[in-house]
Amino acid sequence: EIMFQIRDEMTRRTVKLTKLAKEIDLNGWSWRKFSLAYAKKDSAANAPLENFYPQLLGAVFIFNMPNWFVRIWNGVIKHLLPHRTVSKMHVMPSADRMKKEDLEPFLRFISEKNLPQKYGGMNNEWPLPSARKVFVNKEGQ
Repeated sequence: EIMFQIRDEMTRRTVKLTKLAKEIDLNGWSWRKFSLAYAKKDSAANAPLENFYPQLLGAVFIFNMPNWFVRIWNGVIKHLLPHRTVSKMHVMPSADRMKKEDLEPFLRFISEKNLPQKYGGMNNEWPLPSARKVFVNKEGQ
């Protein structure tokens, strides 16, 4: 809800549609840690917003994807999915294999100054502050 409110406020203030970029970092992820119950709840919570406001999702970036999957994604999977879906999905290689051109789509949503160093940017703060802390407390609400 807070992300919807922030995007709405920014859209009204700038008179430009503010889109969401989701980042998923798979560093240290394993199937044993995967929670199907959480995934179902997250999907159910996001489905109404995505169905009613599909233009609000700008892109999904999946970082630290295993190299074998990046090759399968680029070679097969993305050719089987609708262009609308593929244009919003960005499968990123592991940090040690990432090149500057891999970050270009991501830099449309965040400046290099604010991008965490672990993704090739200049921001050394980690973990990043929550959106509520950055946006809501700034305005004293």
